[in-house]
Amino acid sequence: MLTSACWAAGMGVLGPIYATRYLDGAVSFGLLNSAIGIGLAAGSITALLFPPARVGLVLCLAAIPEALLLTGMAAGVPLHALAVAGALTGGAGTLHLIVWTSFLQEAIPEDQLSRILAANATLGSLLVPAAYVVTGPLADAVGVRAVLAGSGALVLAGVATVGCAWEVRRLNTSDLPRATTDT
Repeated sequence: MLTSACWAAGMGVLGPIYATRYLDGAVSFGLLNSAIGIGLAAGSITALLFPPARVGLVLCLAAIPEALLLTGMAAGVPLHALAVAGALTGGAGTLHLIVWTSFLQEAIPEDQLSRILAANATLGSLLVPAAYVVTGPLADAVGVRAVLAGSGALVLAGVATVGCAWEVRRLNTSDLPRATTDT
């Protein structure tokens, strides 16, 4: 939820404004989003070819590139560095999505899976509308770069909080009882 809200604030609301004020406008924003798209494709292929053994660790670490992109924008790093961070963000984001969905499919009994996936998708998007509402006024009050830095810091705080749980870090698919259905 938190990373979705930070992403919505940073790229959805402030991304075009940032590109206009600090980069070359729409061309730069398009290039940055293209880099994210390349990362999405690379992350998908990676997840299919190399499924991770330590699911929890991958899920925790996957948000770090998003924080790097948001804080890189806040710090005013050059477009080529933002593009690298964008590609890493796209790759890590899709890797997270595929690994998490696959994990749920292995861990949850089939007769309960659709409800769990629906609840997961709903909970994952709950903070996004709130982020859309507060981002603009907050950026007007404290500045675009300050909101981007805050969004990046919130992502890192979320990673640190979840990553502190030993059970999450050591989570792997080999420890799970296989999902079964009673038929």
